[in-house]
Amino acid sequence: MVNRSALTLKLLTSARYGSIVAAPTFGLPEEIGGVRNFDYRYTWIRDASFTLYALMRLGYTGEAAAFTQWIADRCAELKPGKPLQIMYRIDGGHNLTESTLQHFEGYRKSRPVRNRGMERPTSFSWTSMGSDGFDLHLQQVWGAHRL
Repeated sequence: MVNRSALTLKLLTSARYGSIVAAPTFGLPEEIGGVRNFDYRYTWIRDASFTLYALMRLGYTGEAAAFTQWIADRCAELKPGKPLQIMYRIDGGHNLTESTLQHFEGYRKSRPVRNRGMERPTSFSWTSMGSDGFDLHLQQVWGAHRL
């Protein structure tokens, strides 16, 4: 069971960008036939931070390093006074306007499937809960030495 879970986490990592998607799914409705069917193929910073922690504990250091670089790239793009967004496109894009994906149908023909927009642009909950993954990665990269 652990091997399957580890493989699933590894497969959530984009080989091209280094980002980690929240879920490889779209169109799972809150209720069958309902209209709240969202595409979750985005990188949510907090969720990806938890996945980073698991990848490090499982020995997937390459994937962890790729995500750490991806997040460093997002930090380098920040403007003064602007924190990280709660989520990004897997390519690191910032534009997250909600739209309807007419060419997709959700589970059991539930429609429409929606491209997730940003209702709240920022959240600080990931900084305390998700930072353990970054801390573990840095410990393994730099050893026991701290800055």
